[in-house]
Amino acid sequence: MRKKIVLVIVGSLCMVVILSLAFRFIWLRPSEKPSVEEERVIITDLLTTSNVNASQITATEAVITWVTSEPATSQVEYGLDANYGSMSLEDTGLVSYHEVVLRDLIPATSYHCRVISKNRTGEVAASRDYTFETLD
Repeated sequence: MRKKIVLVIVGSLCMVVILSLAFRFIWLRPSEKPSVEEERVIITDLLTTSNVNASQITATEAVITWVTSEPATSQVEYGLDANYGSMSLEDTGLVSYHEVVLRDLIPATSYHCRVISKNRTGEVAASRDYTFETLD
């Protein structure tokens, strides 16, 4: 009889300990809302583009290069004015240094372009408008 009572008491104590740990884990865990410092990190980690450049310009081609703040896709929107109208195929490789060749351009023509990149989470960054002119 004593063995049964001791087993019941030990079993009850184990159950109390388990319930106590469960209570602390489920009801007393810290808030999941990010702290002010964590929110600051989120705000400053926005995808950005920089160093946009048109080079190796010929009568019918131009190479557009740029850098992103984190690995992202590569695409260029371009046209005869700031409404663009044409878009390169999106290179879905995630890189920080980007290079897109625009082909079949009109000789001696001024073009507007902007670069567009998308990071692994789907955040999109587009540059401001830039211009370049093809050769004769």
